[in-house]
Amino acid sequence: LYKDQGYNVLLIDARATGKSEGKFLTAGIHESADLLSWAQFLHEKKGQESVVFHGICIGAATALLALAKPNLPSYLKGAVAEGSFKNFKRMFKYHVKTSHHPSISVSFELPFYFKRYAKVDILKDAPEKEVSQITLPVCFIHGKEDIYVPYHDGEELYAACPSEKKELHFFEHGEHSKLRYYNEKEYDALVLAFFAKLSSE
Repeated sequence: LYKDQGYNVLLIDARATGKSEGKFLTAGIHESADLLSWAQFLHEKKGQESVVFHGICIGAATALLALAKPNLPSYLKGAVAEGSFKNFKRMFKYHVKTSHHPSISVSFELPFYFKRYAKVDILKDAPEKEVSQITLPVCFIHGKEDIYVPYHDGEELYAACPSEKKELHFFEHGEHSKLRYYNEKEYDALVLAFFAKLSSE
C-alpha cells in the first residue's frame, strides 16, 4: 500500500524477534523506545522529513506507547494503530480462553514473569495507562469480529486519547491482525485519507 503510493517504508523486527537481538519481548514497552530510535535513524541518516508509525496488535500498542512519551521530535507526525490491546495481560487472557485452556492462573502469573525476566510492568506501562498523554494524530482501527481485542477496547482507547486529531474506524468483518486482508479497498482508502490529512498540515 505505502510503497505503491510513493512512501518510503521501513519494516522492522522488534527486539527478540526475527533478525533483531534481545532475549525478551516487553509487550511494546521497551520496543516503544526502539521505535523512536528507528524514527531518529530515518530522519538523521536517511533524510526523512517526517515519520509516521503503522502498527498492528502489539505493534499498535508499541506505536501508542511511543507517541505517549514526552518531548517528541517534530518530524514524528502520528500513527495508525490497528487492533491495539489495552493491556497485554487482558489480550493474552482472551488468547488462552479461545484456545479452550483455563485462563485465570496464567493471567495472574503473566505480569510476574514479565517483571522477573523482561524487567517491565505490563499493567502499569500499558496503552490504557499511557494513551492519555498522546497529542499527535492517531488513526485507531478495530474489527468487530476480533476475539482477542474486543472492539470496545478500541472505543475506550480512543476516548482516553486527548489528541484533537484522532480518528476511530471499525470494520464489521475481519480477524485479529487481518483487517486489511478482508477489507483491502476500504482499509487502504481510510489509511491513505489519514496520511493525506497529515501531509496537508
